[in-house]
Amino acid sequence: MVIRIGESILLILAVLAFSSCAKRQFRSINYLAGLELSEKEQLLVGKNWNEISVKVVPHNTDSADGKEISGQFLSTDRDDVLRFYGNGTFHAGEGETRRFEDSMQVFEKGKWRISNDELQLLVGESKTSYFVERLTADMMKLKLIVDNEDYHYLLTYTSK
Repeated sequence: MVIRIGESILLILAVLAFSSCAKRQFRSINYLAGLELSEKEQLLVGKNWNEISVKVVPHNTDSADGKEISGQFLSTDRDDVLRFYGNGTFHAGEGETRRFEDSMQVFEKGKWRISNDELQLLVGESKTSYFVERLTADMMKLKLIVDNEDYHYLLTYTSK
C-alpha cells in the first residue's frame, strides 16, 4: 500500500511538473535546462535591435525586387527597439523619440524562442513566426509570411 501511495505521489508530482513546464514551454529549451544559450540565441540577446528596413516582396521573387515601405512609418516609430533576454522574454519599446509624450517606454512584452531558422514571438495568446534569413552579431533579416496573400515582408534590423 505504501508503494502505491508513493507511486501516486510521484505521478502527481510528474503531472504538476509537466503542466508547469507546458506554461513555460515557449522559453528556450537551453534556458529551461540550465544550459548555455545556443549560438543563435547568443546573437539575439542583450542588444537593442532597430528596424531599418521593411520591404513588401512578392512570393517567388528575389528580395531585391521588394518595395521598400519604411518611409511611410512615422519617424518616431522608426527608432523603436526590440530587445531579447536570455531568459526567453523580450520587449518592444520606444527608441529615443516617442510619438506621444505620455507613451509607455515599453509597449509590448512577451516570450521568444528560436529553433533552426524560425524565430517565434508570443505575446499573450498570439504567436508570430518569422523565418530567419540572416542573423549576425549586428544584423538580423526576418521574413514574415502574410496568410492568404501572395507576398511577404522582409524586415531588416541592426543592433546597437
